[in-house]
Amino acid sequence: MRILALMAFMSIFTVNCGRSSFTIANPIGLNTLEQADPELTEIGDIDNNDTVELSSTAELDPTVVNGLNMEANSRCEPLARRAYRKLLTLIRRTERFDNTGDDIFLLRNEITKQRMDRIVRRMIKFDCIPNASTYEIYDENTYLSYTLDDNHLVNGDFEIFKADRRKTRLEDGWTIINSHNVPGWKIENVYDNEETLTCDYLEIQTSGDVTQSFSGNQHIELDSHCTNDNGQKKRGDATIQISQSFNVTHPGVYSLRMKAQRRSGRFGELEVAIYQSKRDKDFLSVDLTQTAEWNDVC
Repeated sequence: MRILALMAFMSIFTVNCGRSSFTIANPIGLNTLEQADPELTEIGDIDNNDTVELSSTAELDPTVVNGLNMEANSRCEPLARRAYRKLLTLIRRTERFDNTGDDIFLLRNEITKQRMDRIVRRMIKFDCIPNASTYEIYDENTYLSYTLDDNHLVNGDFEIFKADRRKTRLEDGWTIINSHNVPGWKIENVYDNEETLTCDYLEIQTSGDVTQSFSGNQHIELDSHCTNDNGQKKRGDATIQISQSFNVTHPGVYSLRMKAQRRSGRFGELEVAIYQSKRDKDFLSVDLTQTAEWNDVC
């Protein structure tokens, strides 16, 4: 399944469904995501007590027992190693936050957790692990409890981007970035009026630069910034498409939720699509108000 939003000029794409659900022996609160609205999010008949135990060593020995099946698919072992490395990253980064108090570590952990959710769903798809809501993982020194979030998007608030080889956020102003520098998102130029320009850029703005962010410190504008062959910024006439893809592990009803507004209340259009294969892609136009205010889109 893939989510796409097609917009020109100002639009904000925020999805704050779900909760953080990573704990170690002494649970550390990472509950920085809002709870999903139960009236908008229905994810089928899921038994929340469905727990699978996974045993491992710190090196993730392929001979693990109790649920993790390395033999089910050739992708299982590399996926399992990636997932386990992200778990260790979560632990180390949480400890660094405790020492420094810098909430950038918590923001980065949110994205790491969301990426790990994506890996776990792929592991379920390839029968590497049973389809469960909670997994318990053991190594020689640590007990880990891991629960899949019900939010399927990565970096839905656009709070983190990569600059100078590190994941950070803006202090003020705005910047343009491509898919390699914004975690979670694929950015594509649908059309521009000058073939010599590259226009697959996303503009990240800080709250208050043009409008107040609805959630967090940042929002995004899908406008017409382009660069020439020398990397110099030029203005083109571009329409930008952003998308994410993910695996669905439970049947049911899913909601795509965002906040969006026209720039200055006058400029910009919004189209969205959710589909399971490209042949099913069908963009739907969304009516936004003519005033500079956030619209609820679901």
